[in-house]
Amino acid sequence: MSGDGKISCSERLPLKLSNEEDKKAVDLLRSEMDAILVGSTTVKNDNPSLVLKYEENRRLRIDRGVSADPIKVAISKDCDIPLSSDFIQKGRSEKIHLYYWQRSGAGDRGALGSGNGDFLRRPQS
Repeated sequence: MSGDGKISCSERLPLKLSNEEDKKAVDLLRSEMDAILVGSTTVKNDNPSLVLKYEENRRLRIDRGVSADPIKVAISKDCDIPLSSDFIQKGRSEKIHLYYWQRSGAGDRGALGSGNGDFLRRPQS
């Protein structure tokens, strides 16, 4: 976050606030996690791959007996994670898409349920 509390510029592009040392520290922290959680708006606007960037951190995970990258988790209310997104396409880690079943169409579930991720239902209230 910038000094004025912003995380993006007026064009909605991310601000470059990190140096290489910061990026390595964040990647190391991510390597210690079981999963990384994002919302569907982040997937659509930022297109994050959520894979580790530094090979040494991937090796640390493998040496611990876990997958090279943390599990990817996305939350949406309309089953609107693009199949072309880096969230889906990049990396080999498990992908979990949590969404509100009652607002999603059956056709969407079939498209996304074709080996690109797992689907968990939130109990209806």
